[in-house]
Order: sequence, then C-alpha cells, then structure tokens
Amino acid sequence: MIGKKPDKALWDATLYYAALILNIFLGWVVAKFNTTYLDLADYGRYSFFIIVLYFSRSFFGFGFFESTSRLLAVTPDTSGRKELLGTGILFTLGFIILFSLFFILAALFSDNIFNVKIGDLCSYYALIASVILFHSFYLLAIRGTGQIELLSILTVSPRIFYLLLMALIIFLNQFTLIQSLNMFFLAMGLVIILITLYLKPSFKNWKSTAHRLWQELKSYGIHLYLSTIWNEILFHADKFVVSYFLSAQSMAYYALGYALTFPLSHFSTSIATTMFNRFALQSRISFRVIRVNIIFVIASVLVFIFLRRIIIVNLFSMEYLPTVDIMLPLALAFGFSGLSKPFTLFLMARGDGKRVRNISVLVPTVHIIAGILIVPYYGILGAAWTAAGIYFLDLLLFLLAYRKFIRIQF
Repeated sequence: MIGKKPDKALWDATLYYAALILNIFLGWVVAKFNTTYLDLADYGRYSFFIIVLYFSRSFFGFGFFESTSRLLAVTPDTSGRKELLGTGILFTLGFIILFSLFFILAALFSDNIFNVKIGDLCSYYALIASVILFHSFYLLAIRGTGQIELLSILTVSPRIFYLLLMALIIFLNQFTLIQSLNMFFLAMGLVIILITLYLKPSFKNWKSTAHRLWQELKSYGIHLYLSTIWNEILFHADKFVVSYFLSAQSMAYYALGYALTFPLSHFSTSIATTMFNRFALQSRISFRVIRVNIIFVIASVLVFIFLRRIIIVNLFSMEYLPTVDIMLPLALAFGFSGLSKPFTLFLMARGDGKRVRNISVLVPTVHIIAGILIVPYYGILGAAWTAAGIYFLDLLLFLLAYRKFIRIQF
C-alpha cells in the first residue's frame, strides 16, 4: 500500500464496510416503518420522490464536487485541505439556488409526465431539499481526504437521526407521508451542521483555491461530472421508466426490491472508497483486492437469492410479495455492479475521466432504450432483468477499460 500501512488500510476497509452494513440494516428499518404506516400508493410516492431527489443532486455539482475530492486526495497539508473544503462550501451554496429552481419547475411538470404524482412534494420541499447537495459534497470531499472514520459516521448518522425522529412521530401518532419526509430532511440537516462544525473549513484564499478548482474542473472534473450524471441515469433509469409506464403500486414493489438488493454492492464500494486516495498513486489494482471482492460478491449474492422470500414475508407483509420475483435479477445486477466498483474508482482516481465518461454515457443510453422497449410489455420483472443485463455490460466495459489503461501505463 502507498501512503498507509496495510493494517491501517484493512482497518479502514473493515470500518467503512461495517458502516455500510449498519446502514443497510437501518435502511431496512426505515423501509419497515414506511411500509407499515403508509399505504401502498403513498409509499410509492415517497420512494419516487426520494429517487428524484438523489437523482437530481448529481446535476448540480457541475464537476466541482469531484474536482474537490481529487484535489483533497493529492493535497497533504491540513490548511490547504481546509481551504478546499471552505471554497467547496461556497460553490455548494451557489448551486442551492439552481437546485431549488429545478424543483419548482419539476412541481409544475412532473405530474403531467409520470403516473406517480409528486408535484406537490417537489413544490413543498423545493428549498429544504437542497440539504442533499451538502451531503453529496461532504461524501466526496471526505472520501478525498481519506478520513474513513468520519466518512463512516457521515454514512450512518442521517439514518440514525431519521429513525429516532420517525419513532417520535409514531409515538405522537402523527405518521404521514409529509411528516416522514419532514423527519428525513431534519435528520439530514442536523448531520450537515455537525459535520461542518467538526471539519472547521477555512474561507481564506478562496479566490486562489477557486482557481485551482477551476483548472481541475477543466482537465478532470468536467469529464467526471458527465460520468456522474450518466451513472445516476444508469442507476435510476429503470425507476423512471417504471414510474412513467406503470402505477404507484408497481413503483412501491420495485423501490422496495431495489432498496433491499442495492446493498449487495456495498462491500465493493467500501473497498474502492477506502482505496481511492491510494489508487491516485498506484499503477494498478492489487490482485488481492480484486480476488477478495469477487469471492465476497458471489457469496453474498447467492445467500441473498436463497433468502429473498424469507426476507419479504418476515420483515414486510404479504402485500409486498410481488417483490420476491424481481429480487433475483436485481441481486445479479448489484453483484455485477459490485464487481465493477474497484475498476471504476481506480480509473477515476487516476484522472482518466474521458474513459469513464465514455462508458458512463453509453451504458445508461442503452439502459433507457431497453427499458422503454421492455417495461411496457413485461412490467417490473422486465425492468429488473434489464437492469441485470445493463450492469453486466457496465462491468465488461470497465474491465476492458482498466486493462487498456494499465497496458498504456507500462
């Protein structure tokens, strides 16, 4: 390992993976609360609104979040990192205005496009929803600094606060769709305030730091920005197609299946994320990292496939039984996604933004076209199998790109 001792690297990967596993459990508890206290249609609306929220945030970093993350990875001094954080916060505050305007426009048009109606939610949360931008910024920034302990806290703390606040509204017998979303945003806001106070960002030399960020954006960040947008389209394309062609109830089944299977890629994410600032200095990925990732992904996907019916029947209700059928292809999809994670983040860390961008544009385009052709005829099961095929394509392309990159380096 470069920059850290192997035992430290192992500790970081273990800690972050533990945080992701805890976050899985907390996410399941959140889903249990929402599916219990909301009817099927409201849970479908809740799920689609959260999807739109997380999807939209990717458009409003404009490459500056990715550029900040990479500069933090190669900036060793504490003062320089604090100035990068402070300047990043200033940019984020500016992006909030555009983000809020987007949600106001979404409130006007979304209900005319999708069968799942969330226009009122977009209008009501147009400004409050911008807190998600800060969360996105801090996730990338802290990844760049290599502070895995803090990244782990940032990963799990919003859901911990959210669950505590959900318990409060259950106790007060006031659990509604709006109250659940209120608690979601309040929890996120509390975490952002605490993280900001802890990091103590500096706003000194913001002009020169902004110039550094601008130069990094032009050579690297803009390519990763386009890649991030298309990655989000890849991740959410099937859910938008489901919301367009099918009902809120179908969205509820699909969203639950997605929420349960998506964590299968978390182990790979933990390895790739903890290695990100070291990937920036390495010529290739350690074979040990690749081997461990493959073994764990295959084992976890197989276990999940065999247990999927037990999970739905025992944790949720028979009302959500249609979710069982789509969990097989979705489990395969996120297994393929996990296998590709180290290759993707290695290329990102090495600044190979163009190659990442090209793949990230091609794959979601294929996903959208395939979804439009398949979902109207085969419903959510067709959407799930389409996702499995698309993520397999994504894995193949990133593996080929990685092999080509390391050959060029030598």
